[in-house]
Amino acid sequence: FTAPIAGSYTFNTCSGNVDTCLYVRDATCTGTLLGCSEDFGFGCGPNGWGSSVTVSLTALQVVFVSVQGYS
Repeated sequence: FTAPIAGSYTFNTCSGNVDTCLYVRDATCTGTLLGCSEDFGFGCGPNGWGSSVTVSLTALQVVFVSVQGYS
């Protein structure tokens, strides 16, 4: 994902029914970890298993967003 402008961006899997882990890394899959989430909580997904991460990004900053099944 490339941020079009500076600001806070939220990535989530709240509409799914799969237990997920969500990671946001700077630039590449091996970049600095900017945020992660596993089981964000009640109200995120039908079972509360959804993940949600909010990160502050600069304009045109590139991030790598990874979604994995928990188990």
